[in-house]
Amino acid sequence: RGEAAAVAAVAAAVWAGAVMAISLMEAWLKFTSPLLSKAAGVSVGRRIFWGLHRIELAALALAALALLRAPRTASGGSTASGGSTASGGSTASGGSTAAALIQWHPALALASAILVLELIWLQPALDALACAIVLAAHPSKGDPKPPPPPRPAIHLLYVACEVVKVIALLYHAATATASLLEGQC
Repeated sequence: RGEAAAVAAVAAAVWAGAVMAISLMEAWLKFTSPLLSKAAGVSVGRRIFWGLHRIELAALALAALALLRAPRTASGGSTASGGSTASGGSTASGGSTAAALIQWHPALALASAILVLELIWLQPALDALACAIVLAAHPSKGDPKPPPPPRPAIHLLYVACEVVKVIALLYHAATATASLLEGQC
C-alpha cells in the first residue's frame, strides 16, 4: 500500500523538478546569452519542450499505474491515497480509472489535465509561433524579411499552466510523503 504512494510521490516530485528545470529556468535563461539568437533559442526550445513532455508523460504513467494498482479498501477507496478512504469511484468498485484518479488524487489529476491541455492545444500553438519566428529570422532568398510575430497571450497562459502544474505536483508529493511518514498509507 505504501509502495504505491511512495512511487507516485517520487514520480510527481521528479515531474515537478523537470518542469521547474526546463519551463521555469532553462526556457528564459537561454535568451540571456549574447551568443544565441532568438531564432536559434526558439528552435532549440521547440525540441526541448517536446522532450520535456515525453518525460512528463512517463512520470504521469508511472504515478497513475502505481496508484491505480494499489489495493482498494472494502468501501472502494484507495489505501494509497494519503489516508482518504471514502466510498465510490474506484476501479475496484466498477468506476473508471480516470474517475478513481480524480477522486483520490485531485492534485495529480489537475497536473495531468494541464499536461493534456498543453499537449493538445498550447504546445502546438506555441510550436507554430516558434516556426514563424524562425522563418522570420531566415527568409527565403529574395523574399523581404517579415517582421517577427508578436508575443501572444497564449505564451503567458502556458507559463501560468506550468506554475499551477508544479504547485499541484509538489502538493501531491508532499501530502503523499506526509501520509507515508505518519503511517496512514
